[in-house]
Amino acid sequence: MCILMKKEQNNKSESSIAKKFWAFFIMVSFQVFSRSIFWINIVPLSNLFWPYQNFHAVEMGLIMTVTSLTAAVSGILLGKFIDRGSRKIILAVISIIIGSTRIFISFAQEGLGYETWGYFLTFMTISSFFGGGNRPAQVSLSNDVLRKNQRSQFFGILGIIWAVFQFLGFLVSAFAFQTGFWREFLRFTGVMTIIASIIFWIFTEEPKRGAKEEQLSEILKDESIIYDFQMTREIMRKTMLSKTNIAALLEGVFSCIILGVFFALVVPYTELPPHNISGVMISFLLITFGIAGAFLGQVFAKLSDKFAANNPPRRIKFIIFSLSISLLTFGLFFFIPLPNLNPQQGLDILLLFTFPSIWIFGIGIIIVFSVMGLYDVNQAPLLQNINLPEAQGQIVSWNQFVETLGTGIGPLLGGVLLALNNQNFQITSVVTLSFGIPGIIFWMMALKWYHNDRQVIKEILDERANQLKLKQQS
Repeated sequence: MCILMKKEQNNKSESSIAKKFWAFFIMVSFQVFSRSIFWINIVPLSNLFWPYQNFHAVEMGLIMTVTSLTAAVSGILLGKFIDRGSRKIILAVISIIIGSTRIFISFAQEGLGYETWGYFLTFMTISSFFGGGNRPAQVSLSNDVLRKNQRSQFFGILGIIWAVFQFLGFLVSAFAFQTGFWREFLRFTGVMTIIASIIFWIFTEEPKRGAKEEQLSEILKDESIIYDFQMTREIMRKTMLSKTNIAALLEGVFSCIILGVFFALVVPYTELPPHNISGVMISFLLITFGIAGAFLGQVFAKLSDKFAANNPPRRIKFIIFSLSISLLTFGLFFFIPLPNLNPQQGLDILLLFTFPSIWIFGIGIIIVFSVMGLYDVNQAPLLQNINLPEAQGQIVSWNQFVETLGTGIGPLLGGVLLALNNQNFQITSVVTLSFGIPGIIFWMMALKWYHNDRQVIKEILDERANQLKLKQQS
């Protein structure tokens, strides 16, 4: 009977999340679907810019670096507006601009070298600037809509949407490049992103800030009471600059350098000679195995909420486990003995699955996406717990800044090391693995600090709840 009741509660929880965020999920789906065009098509895009030339590793890595750094800086700038303004309006405007840039990119002229590259880079940078506000606004909005025991599941669902539509985008965009319909792909996804943004704007309600905090939830049911506290330097020092927050910031730099190097190298590694696996087939492998990993990550999300309900520091242990497994798996990817194929064989899916190394590669994809999902569903709720309602956007933007800084440095670092090592992917991967170790150490240290940092937040919210009650009585 208890088991049946728990299952019913879980189903109601997921139904409640879907009911509140259906328009948001649609909007995110089209954003993710459209943004997939770059990473999986990094080699075709290089050929589009510079026909009949070797792969321009540094220039293509520079696109990833510039766009990532732009998103990092813009997140800091937009974070303050997010913590003071309407998250709904900010998210909708960001999405409309992202959709518009896709349409502009579709008008790029092929084969003009650095002119085409510069045009593409310009609109990718504009998209990244506004896209930098996405994650802070999403976390801030969810913090005021969902109960604490729903948040991991929310980020788990969001992770599945990212995985499914990113992989579908990989497949469709790779096919579009191979058939010459890449312009149509960009125009379609751009228009649909704009339409989805308008639907989100119309059908989503802006919640009261702080409405789901235990100390504030009852008092904020009064429509006349508004949580309008602002961040001061003293409160910032005690909360946003707490030891656990600092540990998360430092970890983000090192871990995301590894992530950036990995994603910048794994596609050229599989697409270039001697492996010659086509972008369409890589997309198929990512869909086949990556979605399985994403759904496994959702299982981890439910387990995280269950085991961390009365013991939040367990989320830190889940993060340490995720980072350790990811680091090991990233390194092993480049030592899998993939088959040497000609370009025609690289298009044959049945042939690919006859090689045991392809299955090993697929298992690696499942592991990576499942443990990365475990990281995502635990990091955001953990940071929400140790920060005030008026700081949710800013603290996420700080973390996004250092994470995108690392992700942006990674591709450029990978491209430079690859060029210095004469396209030797194995040496490059081994050299960069050492950057991931400090991140694990920082989270181990945070295990000692979390309780005190959470206690500070509780005391501040208790004091503010009393202030709002006095305001209500007066």
